[in-house]
Amino acid sequence: MKTDGADEPSGDEHKGAEDYFHSMQEKGLGTFAVFMTAISTILGAILFLRFGFAVAHVGLLWTMAIIVLGHLVTIPTALAVAEIATNQKVEGGGAYYMISRSFGLSIGGAIGIALFLSQAISVAFYIIAFTVSTRDLLEWLEVSRGIVIAPWQVNYGFMTLLTLLMLTKGAQVGVKALYGVVAVLVVALLSFFFGTGQPQGELDILRTIDASFITADGRTIERYSFIEVFTFIFPAFTGIAAGLGLSGDLKEPARAIPRGTLWATVTGIVVYIIVALKFWVSATPEQLASDQLYMESIAIWPPLIPIGLAAAAISSALGSVIIAPRTLQALALDRIFPKAIGLRLKRGRKSDNEPVIASIVTCVIGFVFVSLGDINAVAEIISMFFMVTYGAICSGELVRAFCSQSQLPSDLPLPLVVELDWCGHLFLPDVPDELQLCTGKLGDHGGHLQWAGPPRRTRHGGPFSGACSSSSRANSSSFCSAVTLLNSTGRIGAPWCLG
Repeated sequence: MKTDGADEPSGDEHKGAEDYFHSMQEKGLGTFAVFMTAISTILGAILFLRFGFAVAHVGLLWTMAIIVLGHLVTIPTALAVAEIATNQKVEGGGAYYMISRSFGLSIGGAIGIALFLSQAISVAFYIIAFTVSTRDLLEWLEVSRGIVIAPWQVNYGFMTLLTLLMLTKGAQVGVKALYGVVAVLVVALLSFFFGTGQPQGELDILRTIDASFITADGRTIERYSFIEVFTFIFPAFTGIAAGLGLSGDLKEPARAIPRGTLWATVTGIVVYIIVALKFWVSATPEQLASDQLYMESIAIWPPLIPIGLAAAAISSALGSVIIAPRTLQALALDRIFPKAIGLRLKRGRKSDNEPVIASIVTCVIGFVFVSLGDINAVAEIISMFFMVTYGAICSGELVRAFCSQSQLPSDLPLPLVVELDWCGHLFLPDVPDELQLCTGKLGDHGGHLQWAGPPRRTRHGGPFSGACSSSSRANSSSFCSAVTLLNSTGRIGAPWCLG
């Protein structure tokens, strides 16, 4: 059976994509690196800016419900990605590499585009958060020096600085500062936990601000609903995926990614609960709603809070602006985009393969969303893309597991004929190990087995892409699916074509 090679990547392009992922690997990091990368995002800007906000608008009980609901979304995703990491060889390329090599390029590419957009828009979110951390500095400059700097000027200035750094220094920017950032976060949180604030005599887990109230400085604040507050906070929970970007730098990614990610997730849940309780007992809902950085008023030494927020925002912004272009470049290397676009996006700098064009695209997206200037609006957009990404990952993994060979008993008695079950699996006794089958055209008169060579990655490879992936495009009556071969020793597979 012949395949239409026009739609497949050439051998050089296939090799180029794989060489890129291999070139990203500098083995040596372990579980602790994954943990530190994830926890620096989990304990990030939203923890400082929106947890007190949540207690004010929906009350302690519903804030806890948001924490639980958010992790009901992210923990299954973390477990799904952990399963992918432990069931295949993990190379550089982060979450997109694992997803696309597990589900195939068709599904993986769709998820990868949503993943890239969420990463690129996150850059704008963290820049706006950084601007909030500078408010005391801006006020001091205005009062003592007479220098007036508007928040939007800080937003655009920081975004411009990030763009210049990415185009000149690339991934070398700030990578070694991660441990310092986490140390600052820990000190800032300890200052908050040991602060007193204004202890509340009457504690009500359902108490919130009124539907509308006027602050001491004359601002009118409207109370947000549960769903709105959830969308503002949800990006905090997505920090569990931050450590996946290190997949190419890990000594044992199949071991480090699941452990580091799950430990960071558990740590994050504990910290979130303690922070929400601390806000609840230390301030009134009106105080929390009036000042999005009220944590500063509770801390033992207030300046530590904006310093911690700035460190978290800078770290997360750098992480997003480094990872997003690489996700886009990886999508282009896999020929997800039209040829004219893909050729430009996959192009890297000759000296270090830095994705310059992809970095420019990422920064342009960052500028667009920075112009919104509203951290809540940007958070809602990020939440939408992360929900789409996580939902697709979990759905794909569910289908993959549901149709998995492992669901079938290895000692199932099989006839000496080919059987095609409802999941699209073929069963044959006594065949060589570690091979993969691909079904081709099935006619009214049956088919025959034909060796198709080793499995190869194709442009349009589906979740079960193999040696005959493009045969389905050559003949509309053909199809390709995963195949399982079982014998007395258990699960086996082979790249044969049934045509």
